[in-house]
Amino acid sequence: MRIAFFRSPSGGADYARLAVAVIIIGAALRFFLAAISHPAGDSCWHLSVARFIAGNGRIPFTEPFGDGREVFWAPPIFHVVAAAVYRFFGLFSASAAEFAVKLVSPLFGSLTLPIVFLTARKLLGSGRLAFYAVFFVAFLPIHVYASAISFVDAFVAFFVAAAIYLALCGRVLSGAAMAGLAVSSKQNALFVLPVFFLALFSRYGGGFTFVKKSFIAAVAIAITGLPWLIRNLVLLGNPFWPFLYKLIGGKIVPTVMETQFSAGFLLNPAHILQFYLEFFGVPLGNLAALSFVKLPFVQLLLPLWLLATAVFALPLIFGLLCRGRHRLLLLAWILVSLAPLPLYVMSFNSVYARFFLTAIPAAAILWAVGLDAVLARIGRLVRPLARLRLSAVVVAVVVLCAFAFSAVEVAKASVAAGRWGAYEDDFAWVRENTPEGALVGYRGQCLGYNIHRFTNYALGRADYVWVNQDFRLEPVSIVEPEMLQKVDADFVPVYMNNATGTIVYGRK
Repeated sequence: MRIAFFRSPSGGADYARLAVAVIIIGAALRFFLAAISHPAGDSCWHLSVARFIAGNGRIPFTEPFGDGREVFWAPPIFHVVAAAVYRFFGLFSASAAEFAVKLVSPLFGSLTLPIVFLTARKLLGSGRLAFYAVFFVAFLPIHVYASAISFVDAFVAFFVAAAIYLALCGRVLSGAAMAGLAVSSKQNALFVLPVFFLALFSRYGGGFTFVKKSFIAAVAIAITGLPWLIRNLVLLGNPFWPFLYKLIGGKIVPTVMETQFSAGFLLNPAHILQFYLEFFGVPLGNLAALSFVKLPFVQLLLPLWLLATAVFALPLIFGLLCRGRHRLLLLAWILVSLAPLPLYVMSFNSVYARFFLTAIPAAAILWAVGLDAVLARIGRLVRPLARLRLSAVVVAVVVLCAFAFSAVEVAKASVAAGRWGAYEDDFAWVRENTPEGALVGYRGQCLGYNIHRFTNYALGRADYVWVNQDFRLEPVSIVEPEMLQKVDADFVPVYMNNATGTIVYGRK
């Protein structure tokens, strides 16, 4: 491809074509990572549910897909879409279905990229700034990771971004439908609805037209977004179950949230660090999650990585400080997307940066404004020749950071997939030597996905028990000494793998 391809007829850079190139590269990165990755954490649960829907033709309710998930409460649009993909590709082979279903998240994560470009160009009226914005999202570690792994967050973030863009364009019904689908994909999308109406206000002003359009949008959102909340209210006694259980209650007591809901958890400063680390690629924001990765020169690489994150974040700080016509809309978009995080911290004493993905377009636009301000300030402070060189250095550093983040994501995915692959013989034994309806005693989400069996830590109901005291891929699965005594009393080993440390117990 010649460089001239990226130039407009006037001789300047053609930022639309540059944006297309970045979108293609960003999408390819996401699909590649999804292809080589192994589901982990909540993604195991989501894919297990999708597999169940595909095989049974119904949404589950009390099937045990993992400890702490005895009741299915999550808004199901992602699971239904993934189930449709699973069902279609299952016509060819089971392996084709397992592979194809992993591509749902990267598809919607990639579709978010052009929406970001269009939204930025709509708000800022600049192809250059829109290109900066899409570059930010294309290589932002948290968005790349959440798009490559089958989390719902990249899925719902697409619908939120599309809804707000369509509202800015005056496409009220289609935008409202997108907003409703976002609510039916994940409950935290409810917090972003005010931004949708603020976008309508930005489009129509505060007159009668705005009121009429808002009413039409509210009805459409209610039709597409409320049915699942009503379902949860009827079956579980709480539309947001298990969240806000302490305030609203419910017909079923959640496993964890009734025991640890405290505003005091908000005072833990470690949550800010956890958010920052996950935002830039550390799994769950926990450095211990990388404990099994042996990297050379780690004492040098870690400071360089921290420096790269600081450099990449700096334009966002400048963007937050810059004034502009749509600053209120963008700041509101970010603040309401952050609103669910305190509730989650009070419930679990932990924070997940991927919940912030609904605000990534707003952050990207502010980052673009900040980067442009940095380059403009360089232009005012130095002479033309030095300005060109220094601007080129800034751009090169940003591109280098993006390349480094991408390389880290590829390395993480490769290492993690290799670690999961080490247990494939154990998973295969359970799949081939236990009945399909067997319940396996296990605490966590991912074993059930790998063995195609239901799992639960209530050993009184279990037919088998999986024990591996060095299963660092899911540390919560480590069995306590007193529970091991119960296993030894009621079960007998039926499978052992000394290489992995896995023991499978069957009932005596």
